[in-house]
Amino acid sequence: MDYIVELRNVRKEYRLGNQTVEALRGASLNVKAGQFLAIAGQSGSGKSTLLNLVGGMDRPTSGEIRVDGADISNLDRAGQDAYRLRKVGFVFQSFNLLHVFTAFQNVEMPLLLAGGMTAGERAKVVHQILADVGLGEKANRKPSELSGGEQQRVAIARAVVKRPPLVLADEPTANLDSRTSTVVVDLIRSLPKKYNTTIIFSTHHEPLMQIADVAVRMRDGNFVDSGAAA
Repeated sequence: MDYIVELRNVRKEYRLGNQTVEALRGASLNVKAGQFLAIAGQSGSGKSTLLNLVGGMDRPTSGEIRVDGADISNLDRAGQDAYRLRKVGFVFQSFNLLHVFTAFQNVEMPLLLAGGMTAGERAKVVHQILADVGLGEKANRKPSELSGGEQQRVAIARAVVKRPPLVLADEPTANLDSRTSTVVVDLIRSLPKKYNTTIIFSTHHEPLMQIADVAVRMRDGNFVDSGAAA
């Protein structure tokens, strides 16, 4: 069985003053390519720490993390930067858009960083992605001119513009009302098939668990069940 994400006995500890905080306690997880995987758990359960590690934002204290066949457990800073640029798209609960940039410029940024495309090629890709998320007519709007749901759709477009094999969404509906959340979740749910990617998203909202291909739960730094997504 081929998995795009494999975690083996992953531990993550932080120093907080004189104390050691165990954010992850031997977590193991398998995720198939093309899956829409939900990770549920209350604040402090380890969800965000796990996504940060899989996203190459941090390194585990021990254990192994493999993404798309490559071991990312001990990458240095330059290796982490290159890995994120090639392999991962991110969707954050606070959107994390650059407010001096337009929607177009926010979505274009990953393509600029990756290089290898002309301005015309980038423009074609960005306009298509914005149209796909329903914002084709708002490409020149800045985040302050967009609603919360529209800002999150820009963030989703930015996450998939490079067509990465993996998209990580950390509580993507936390700052949205229920109606807007439904629109955003439906959009995220369409990504695996439309963009040939895998989605891992964290949530503490039970309804979102029901629409995932696979749902796992975390508590106190580990999975409540075996943690193996099949």
